[in-house]
Amino acid sequence: LERVAARELKPDSSLPDLPGETLVLVWDMEQYDPNENWGKGDTVIRHGPTALWREPCVYEGHDRYCQVLAILKERYGSRLHDLIPTANAGSWLYGDDIFSIEKITSVRAELRAASAHPTDEELEA
Repeated sequence: LERVAARELKPDSSLPDLPGETLVLVWDMEQYDPNENWGKGDTVIRHGPTALWREPCVYEGHDRYCQVLAILKERYGSRLHDLIPTANAGSWLYGDDIFSIEKITSVRAELRAASAHPTDEELEA
């Protein structure tokens, strides 16, 4: 637990300035050893190809996702439009909690609704 706490994103952590009016970030997972089925790894927050932050993965990390999202909203304000979990991160993010997918879907929808930016359809065009 000390290893996780020492590397986790905190409200006063240094995050880079990002260009653009609308920010779509990605919640990804990188395993230390991809040959292990249940290997340890890092959660990586990305903006395009750039890794903004990395910290140890937490199994059933949906509560941690919400904490990180709150920090990112504080840092980037209304420019933050979404924090998209990758398929690769899903097994660790959702775990065995049957309500976790609904929880993540709900907080993402709230974030997008509060964003003063284009709809998802306009972003994809």
